[in-house]
Amino acid sequence: MDAKTEARFWAKVRLGSPGECWEWTASRNATGYGQFCFGGTKRRAHRVAYALTHGEIPAGMCALHRCDNPPCVNPAHLFLGTQEDNNADRDEKGRQRSPCGDRHWTRTHPELMNPAIGDRNGSRTHPELVPRGSHHWTRMHPERVARGEHVASAKLIERVVLEILALKGTGIFQRVVAERFGISQMLVSLIWRGKRWAHITESGDTK
Repeated sequence: MDAKTEARFWAKVRLGSPGECWEWTASRNATGYGQFCFGGTKRRAHRVAYALTHGEIPAGMCALHRCDNPPCVNPAHLFLGTQEDNNADRDEKGRQRSPCGDRHWTRTHPELMNPAIGDRNGSRTHPELVPRGSHHWTRMHPERVARGEHVASAKLIERVVLEILALKGTGIFQRVVAERFGISQMLVSLIWRGKRWAHITESGDTK
């Protein structure tokens, strides 16, 4: 990392004394960890801070927090460990993969939360500006709402979905259908129950 990029990184950090948490002030992910982009790659800010101070992190190793504060990038609060160490540290501190309860960082460090949430969010302060019901753009312009294979995350195309629907009620197991089409059994169940691709009927007609 060049000096200019390094300076850009530390400019996004609220520096403090050596023993304090140095909190990341820019973009964070859903679990509170800072995110820093350079060279077209997005990396967790605390890993970048460790690498800048101690050298590149070996492959397969994690940068763990002694302070249990995700936005912190103080190198003195970071140490290397394996994924097993990371899991053990998580369990010891009572954290889950999806942090919740009083140990969640939003509870332990509420001052770090984006002020534009909760009662200060624009949808709360100006509810009259929030489109709802028939005024929502999805109701006013249904032709613009992507469905089926036009959805970016779609795993199937309509022709295949019709084949899957045709197997419903034939006595074949969902597991067998899933293996045949290379999808999960849960997705087969959702399609058969009309929870996915609901705009396609069993006859192949679209609503």
